[in-house]
Amino acid sequence: MSRGFRVYFDVPELEQTLGQLKAYDGKTALKVEEAVSASTKNIAKGARQRVPVRSGKLKKSIRSRFDKRAVTGYVQARQPHAHLVEFGAKGATVGPDSKKALKIPWSGGI
Repeated sequence: MSRGFRVYFDVPELEQTLGQLKAYDGKTALKVEEAVSASTKNIAKGARQRVPVRSGKLKKSIRSRFDKRAVTGYVQARQPHAHLVEFGAKGATVGPDSKKALKIPWSGGI
C-alpha cells in the first residue's frame, strides 16, 4: 500500500475565513462547508477523468472525503502505483547479469 502524500494550498484569505468560521451564523458556515465539500468532489472527479485507464483499478480507487470538524477535503488513490502514474517514473535499461543475452519469457500473442 502506498504511503501517500499531502498537498497544501497557501491561500491566506481562505485560511483566515476558515479560522473565523465559528464567528459566522449557521447558514454562512454551512455554505462554506458545502463549497469546500463540492470542490473536493470536483477535484476527485477531475482526477478520475484524467487518469490513464489500463485495467481501471487506479481510476476506481480514487476517493474523496470531507471532514466537517476541520473543514478539510481529502482526495486519495488507494493503489500502490498511484504516485508513479501521477509523477512519472524514469525508464530503466535492463541488461543480463552474467550472460551475453537476456531471455525474457513472453506469453503474449503479438
